[in-house]
Amino acid sequence: MRILKSPAIVFAMVVCMVLAADGSWAKDPDKFVMGGMQALSGPAYSVSSDVMVNGGNLAVEEINQKGGILGKKMELIWEDHKAKGPDAVAGLNKLISINHVPVVSIGYTGPIMACAPIADQKKVLLLNHGAYGPILSGAAKYLFHMPANELILIRSMIDYAKKNMNIKSVGLIHVNDDMGISVKDFLKEYGPKVGIKILGSEAFDLAASDYSVQIEKARSWNADAIYVSAHRHPALMKQATEKGWTPLWLGASFYNYGEYLTQAGRGFNGALAGAADVSMERNPGLLKVKEGWEKKYGANSWPKAMIGHLGCNYDVPYIVKTLVEYGKKKGWPDYWTGEKLRQALLEIRTFDGCMGKITFDPKTGLSFRNIQLFKAVEDPAQKGAYIWKDIGGYTTEEIAKLGG
Repeated sequence: MRILKSPAIVFAMVVCMVLAADGSWAKDPDKFVMGGMQALSGPAYSVSSDVMVNGGNLAVEEINQKGGILGKKMELIWEDHKAKGPDAVAGLNKLISINHVPVVSIGYTGPIMACAPIADQKKVLLLNHGAYGPILSGAAKYLFHMPANELILIRSMIDYAKKNMNIKSVGLIHVNDDMGISVKDFLKEYGPKVGIKILGSEAFDLAASDYSVQIEKARSWNADAIYVSAHRHPALMKQATEKGWTPLWLGASFYNYGEYLTQAGRGFNGALAGAADVSMERNPGLLKVKEGWEKKYGANSWPKAMIGHLGCNYDVPYIVKTLVEYGKKKGWPDYWTGEKLRQALLEIRTFDGCMGKITFDPKTGLSFRNIQLFKAVEDPAQKGAYIWKDIGGYTTEEIAKLGG
């Protein structure tokens, strides 16, 4: 016998099929699987990449040991983007189509910029765990940033050097990628606003090993300070010192990569760096992370650098956990979708992290957090070796007054 369906029933069935097809009516998952992308091979890879990945893995392990999320396990699947846009796009598409993740933790400016349009199109939440290039500000609707952006760090370092070292001019040496180019554009506009002359800029390739051309050109500027927008390039400072040039170096990346303290040489003495506030005295939550780290990875295994990025990676799974629990409490049936995770983030906005509170700006996706400044000084216990000295920092309120 033929069974006739009323128009209302047919319409309801169609709606259900459409919602199921595009994932906007997600069921409760068997486990909460999120994605991660980092440079795990290639020229950009170093032990620093492992530090970031292990920070995220530690948080997931802790979450699962405490009952998971809503009583279910959490899983973090990593893909290697090699710090290259095409590899990042391939990795993101794999995570979306095969692993069906609604949220991805990702680092490096170039790969993030390559993935941002896809994230918006597919409605996948991207949480930047380690990139701080100015170009990232407002780059995508579904993109939010854990680290203090270089826009903020530059302002703080220049303000400190201007007030305490009387600098009046700055030159720039930068890696020729999205991050470095966006720093050049920002400095060109920002410098004159705060009374700092920008005397010139020189770029180098990511895989460069000889910086002779950049050094000679930058040396001719006679700038009071040289800002370096780079990744792992301590040979730049070492080669400059060998050529008899030891300017005041400024760089957001210096603190994050331990190679600068061990490989940049004596000319690095006095360099300024900035990062998220990693003082354990001010942030006891970070001390708990250290304890968990050494319990998992061994005594005295706590890294000497990259603490800020480690902390950002550690915080990402906990933020995802908070977003899921918020959506579930709200009664959203599709709480485990990128769209609802993003909505939860925008409604909560301020989160407790291991390095203090993090507040996300809904317009730019940037995070507002207290930052810390450091100065490279000779280690009193080891001649010729260098350590970072805490020279203070800036609160979010003080940063807002720097303008630009």
